[in-house]
Amino acid sequence: MARKLITIGEDIPLIGSIAFGLIDRGTNLIQVRPSTQCPLSCIFCSTDAGPNSKWRQVEYLVPPDLLVDAFKQLAIFKGGKKLEAHIDTVGDPLTYPHLVELISLLREVPGVEVISMQTHGTLLTEKLVEDLA
Repeated sequence: MARKLITIGEDIPLIGSIAFGLIDRGTNLIQVRPSTQCPLSCIFCSTDAGPNSKWRQVEYLVPPDLLVDAFKQLAIFKGGKKLEAHIDTVGDPLTYPHLVELISLLREVPGVEVISMQTHGTLLTEKLVEDLA
């Protein structure tokens, strides 16, 4: 059964949720979580992601402009130097339909030196790899 997809709007804070938005754990790395979706249902998944999830009721998606605006504010708060934007999710970031745009926007943020991503890679294509480079 398909779950409801909720697009996060400006009225929802992007810092404070473990499922979506931004996570600052007090280092130079800021976790960026644009989506909660995953195409797999791995039996070892610690977040119960995927189409066969037993507990998830909804999935979340955050527009790239809202994520980057919040990231810029957090970067300024952190001093804006030698930051890493780490794109991960409680699913898989390759499901995010605006991934290429998000990375492009993050590249423009002052102080961001590294953009990394954690994925199982099953949705990677040659074209997507080229677009992400």
